[in-house]
Amino acid sequence: MAEAPSSALQFAETDYLIRRGMLPPDLARFVAAQLRLQRTTTPRAKGDSQVEQSFAVYGPLPSETLLEWCRPQMEAETGLRLYPTYSYARIYDTGAELAPHIDRGHCEISATVCLDYRGPANWPIFLENRRGEAIEVMLAPGDVLIYRGMVRKHWRLAYTGFWHAQCFLHYVDADGPLAENRYGRRQGIGFPPVD
Repeated sequence: MAEAPSSALQFAETDYLIRRGMLPPDLARFVAAQLRLQRTTTPRAKGDSQVEQSFAVYGPLPSETLLEWCRPQMEAETGLRLYPTYSYARIYDTGAELAPHIDRGHCEISATVCLDYRGPANWPIFLENRRGEAIEVMLAPGDVLIYRGMVRKHWRLAYTGFWHAQCFLHYVDADGPLAENRYGRRQGIGFPPVD
């Protein structure tokens, strides 16, 4: 019987991996609860240019902590030495959608983490594979999609649930040409974005 390929080999061949339960579901839900509280206590909380119908925040401390906490596993899964750049979080509301896009130079290696949701069903994220086919990925709280954000186009169709909390962990290859983007060019993890 042939040995199953390592995750790093699979990542090199496909540019993405799905990791079920990479975060304990209770931890994922705890981070979602913190984000929901932050949304409630933030005056004029609003979305961003990608998803106007949703609360979005750059580098909230819970997901910044996950950025470093998940780095060893991200390195093991991808076979790369990684520098964290930044985290981002969003609470999608009914009707929110994410247009097909690729990410900027701070998002060479990315992870989208399902934190929690309320709705009649789970909500897929789509990823374009190397053959140009759309791959539908369903994530439960604690599940993670790891992908090459600058290479693999990804998107979501209009959300039909009530709310869906997601965080995004971004890294660059420490031995690659984008290593200068370490910490998103900030002083370190947890600092505000550089303008």
